[in-house]
Amino acid sequence: MGRKALMAAAAAALTLAGVLAAPVMVGVRTEEKIRQDIDQLERDKTSTVSARLEQYDRGWFASSARVLYSVPLGDQLARLAVDYRVNQLPIPFQRWTRTDYTVTPVDAAGKPLGDPLPLTAYSIKNFLGGLDTFVDSAELNWREVDGSALTLNGLNAEFHSEDGKPMQYRASVGGLTLRAPLPEGRQLAMLAGKLTAEGRSSPAFAASDVWQMEASQRLDSLEIQINGQSMARFGKLSMDAALQDKGALMDALYHSRIGEGQLGAAGQAVSISDLRLDFSLINLDKQGYADWQTRTRQLYSVYGQDQQALAQGQLDGLMQSAPRLLAASPAFRLDQLSFTTANGALHASMELRFDGSGLQAASVVSAGLPALMRDRLAGRAALQLDKRLLTQAAAMAGEGASAAAMTQAVESGMQQAVRQGWVNDGGDKISTDASFSRDGASINGHPMPDMARLLRGTASTVAAEPALPAASNN
Repeated sequence: MGRKALMAAAAAALTLAGVLAAPVMVGVRTEEKIRQDIDQLERDKTSTVSARLEQYDRGWFASSARVLYSVPLGDQLARLAVDYRVNQLPIPFQRWTRTDYTVTPVDAAGKPLGDPLPLTAYSIKNFLGGLDTFVDSAELNWREVDGSALTLNGLNAEFHSEDGKPMQYRASVGGLTLRAPLPEGRQLAMLAGKLTAEGRSSPAFAASDVWQMEASQRLDSLEIQINGQSMARFGKLSMDAALQDKGALMDALYHSRIGEGQLGAAGQAVSISDLRLDFSLINLDKQGYADWQTRTRQLYSVYGQDQQALAQGQLDGLMQSAPRLLAASPAFRLDQLSFTTANGALHASMELRFDGSGLQAASVVSAGLPALMRDRLAGRAALQLDKRLLTQAAAMAGEGASAAAMTQAVESGMQQAVRQGWVNDGGDKISTDASFSRDGASINGHPMPDMARLLRGTASTVAAEPALPAASNN
């Protein structure tokens, strides 16, 4: 055999060896990646999902695995078995691997509760290091033992993850229907139109990490029915949420909008527009929040579906995290609640602040939360609305003479509140501004002595009507 032939044979052998060895190396790396993903999910302080690798069977050109996921849904725990089928044969310049998924609801012992969910799901590990995951389903149905049922139509979702970068996602649902039983044999139904969502987030393994989350949802329409009767209809809905990292602390910000809507049964509905609801959680201690989340996630493995025990365990976990959370001086802000109707508009805001300066863990235990709230909690609230909104609500609450009597009672009540200083009269509008702290409370700048004594824990009785100066009609 000539020299060239030997070189060609050697090159062919090396190429064949590479082709045969590559899937094995890819399989090893794939198993490492699956185990790493599960470990990161378990360590993520902002995640409520738990995962456990049930089995992994590594082959030459393909491998398989099963991972059990536990997903809290309200006071229920959904368990899913996800079967991985990994194609380990690389395609140059296209992908390293393709992983196909089969998702099956299971019970606490891991036994299937039915057929796999009717969806197509797979991931592509590309040559640039990113992982792209795609999920599609024409229709998904989920039912609970209490009779609740959820149906998703036209699900389409894409996820992109890459080491060292936030995970990004984009999803859409053509329609959504939720049905649930209510007391006294009634039935609730929520019918939603097209839903789109997108955002990005990074896992938070420790309080020292930078916690990142941005999310945006858009919903074309939403209808709420009770026993088949439409009680509310909304259009052009949206919600945006974000975390702002501040080192050891973080803020959570939420902004919601409803472009148009009708409240009430057909023929008696009140039309509203431009409803805005913005609220925020300020100065959340990241370590305290992480500890609480860790305890909460562990509860499901201990108490299972015992809702009463879960609720008590969550409360106990919150109390254990309370010293850190309260020492950060947290606050809740209703930054804006407003809407417009044909009879006027309403604008409201509120803030609750806890002063955690100098607070020690022993103080929380010895003093107790009620005493701490009394000594360290402060807040304020403001409200402005058109008078016609109140008279319209009174008129809708009754019929004929009853409606007229209720309207007259509301108008009389407004006049009395103005005289006592509870409310400012601005002609077509009324408004009020109230605040309270350890030193007492005030309404529209007028102090309320009885409230001050109550907050100090020294008032034996509270007057039914505080002695406020009469307010002038401005």
